[in-house]
Amino acid sequence: MTVDIWFGQWPTDDATQSMVGDLYRVLQPQPKHYTALFTFIPEGGLEIDLVVMKQDFIFIVEHKFCEWKIVGGTEGPWKAFEPKPDGQFEEHTMNPVNSSPFRQMRTSYENFVNWSSRHHEEISKDVTRQSFVNWRKARSYVVISPKLHPDSQIEMSKPTKCLGRDYFLNYELLQSSIKGEIELTDIEMGRIPKMLNLNLWRPPEFDGTGLLDKTSMLTGAWKPDPFAELVAYGHHSSVSVFHLSDIAKKVITVGRAPDNDLVIKDSSISAHHAVIQVDTLPNGQKFYMVKDSGSRNGTYIAFNGKPDEERKIDPDNRFGLKNGSLVRFGSVAFTFLEQKEQPKP
Repeated sequence: MTVDIWFGQWPTDDATQSMVGDLYRVLQPQPKHYTALFTFIPEGGLEIDLVVMKQDFIFIVEHKFCEWKIVGGTEGPWKAFEPKPDGQFEEHTMNPVNSSPFRQMRTSYENFVNWSSRHHEEISKDVTRQSFVNWRKARSYVVISPKLHPDSQIEMSKPTKCLGRDYFLNYELLQSSIKGEIELTDIEMGRIPKMLNLNLWRPPEFDGTGLLDKTSMLTGAWKPDPFAELVAYGHHSSVSVFHLSDIAKKVITVGRAPDNDLVIKDSSISAHHAVIQVDTLPNGQKFYMVKDSGSRNGTYIAFNGKPDEERKIDPDNRFGLKNGSLVRFGSVAFTFLEQKEQPKP
């Protein structure tokens, strides 16, 4: 498992609970280690929705649920527009009691950065490094669940961003910062939640039959809907997430040409580079096999998700994918994520 999830107060709203499950689903198979902190309050501060850390990046998040068009920016309140049956819109002020999502996000950023700076010696005790962590290189986000409405008009000042939850989880979290901006060790990431007196959330091993606990660590269970998808592994050459399970075909094509199902606009990709074959077992469960189509730069697979263990796929063979596998077409890589149908009793 490559993600540890900690929380101060277990979230009771559906949007945040869903965020916990999706965060685990996306990050658990990644080769890099992540530490996530949910709904916690540093001493002397206000509640922070989410902080995600890895060795070279810190994400500080203000999390909101809204399915409607949003208009807002760095100044003034944010407005959400609820569509009505007559084609008109009813205007709502987001967070009418509190400050705007942008201001809340900036407050969370300052709270976490200031707390970390005050405790930097304890966090980095006995850790060998050239200098202390520059906490102000952390990035700040307003994340909208389940996704940001395409007609939304939000002005943000860099490096802050407003993103839909789908884009944030399946693309932004997999990015890396400029070398040297953030340098954290697993020891430091492990100390921070303990210093904040947070609780560790340990779901069962997510192997396609495990259950994520939705309401607490002891009671209740959430069964994720089945899915199969390819998540972009640090590149801009294609969609950030490609939903294999949404395509009702037995052969899904991959290549640079626009007639492919998954189009990758990169010079290392052949016009018709590879195919993903979808087979069905007798119990009705699908499984996915990758086959190279005689591409110029090859197709590679790391079955266990470790890039240094990848092997080239011979055009005469095909290789299966499991949850967490890494597949690379030319120089463009994806992580395969899958949740199978729950077995019928």
